[in-house]
Amino acid sequence: MLANMQIRTTMRTMADLTGGRAFFTSSDIAGSIAEALKDGSNYDSLAYVPLNRKWDGKFRKLAVHVDGKDLRLYYRQGYYAEDPDKPRRGFPSPDPSIGVAMDRGMPEASQIKFQLQLKPDGAVRTIPVSAPALQSRDGGVHSPQLTGTVRHYSLTYSIAPADLSFLPYGEGQLRADLTFSAIAYDAQGKMLNSNVGAFNSPISQKTYEAMTHDALRIHTAMNLPLERVYLRVGVHDRRTDKIGTMEIPLNVETGDQHQP
Repeated sequence: MLANMQIRTTMRTMADLTGGRAFFTSSDIAGSIAEALKDGSNYDSLAYVPLNRKWDGKFRKLAVHVDGKDLRLYYRQGYYAEDPDKPRRGFPSPDPSIGVAMDRGMPEASQIKFQLQLKPDGAVRTIPVSAPALQSRDGGVHSPQLTGTVRHYSLTYSIAPADLSFLPYGEGQLRADLTFSAIAYDAQGKMLNSNVGAFNSPISQKTYEAMTHDALRIHTAMNLPLERVYLRVGVHDRRTDKIGTMEIPLNVETGDQHQP
């Protein structure tokens, strides 16, 4: 009984912090899903620029008030005061053209359909402060930010080719202009690590035809700290401006088991 109460309290806290809702004690799973989808399809986006320009990295609470009775608001409860004009914590930045779509707790986009296979790859290890933890796809090393005990994960994107734009490139080849991003957050929306990349290499007509019967698969990897994380992943076709995003809650543990 105590364990169930702790789980409910955790779920309710997570939902309140991120502007969501937690459903309990209901056998009507279909009804709960339908209600959640309805809520996620009807929302207003609000934005503001803080007057306090002291970017000290501290957590600042937010409060939204509306006129009207019998109304309950669901919204993100705060943000970290980080300078928006500087790279966040030195991590590789996601494709800037998809903006807030990669923020923690935002509604998922489905213009591009894809799946993500997430698998622990190797044993737990410790990254010392002096070791670089991040490396770009072009070989450039970023300033070390993620340190301490981590677990290495492999990520495989499986993307529906029909949702992407492939145009002729050279003789008998096709080319897409695609970016992909993965950002790990904590429950309060603080960035823990990120992985970004692009797919724009020419492929043969034969390879494209084979993909139409299966999927475009992109393999990458990233380190995640040993804690509860929320992995936000996204795909962006820069030619058509279509995007797809999803968010995966994940318990990063020392063993081989993880909870998607």
